[in-house]
Amino acid sequence: MPKITETVRESRRGGCPAVHDVEGDITLATGETVSDGMVLVQGYRLNDPDAVAQIGFDPGEDVLAVQESLVLRAADEIRSRR
Repeated sequence: MPKITETVRESRRGGCPAVHDVEGDITLATGETVSDGMVLVQGYRLNDPDAVAQIGFDPGEDVLAVQESLVLRAADEIRSRR
């Protein structure tokens, strides 16, 4: 069972957006199992057809919209732990 730890969160009420660190194996929508080195981004699914059309997708992939400030804070937090 993977250990998932909240790295940073923008919302004070819980919910999204947030970034979580993963230790251990997780299974992706493609059925592939991946190990350490992954982060999970919790956000709202991008539903804008014009924006989605500009991104190349493989089966099982999706796009989540989160604030840039959250990604930058998550990067700083992850760097400080390593």
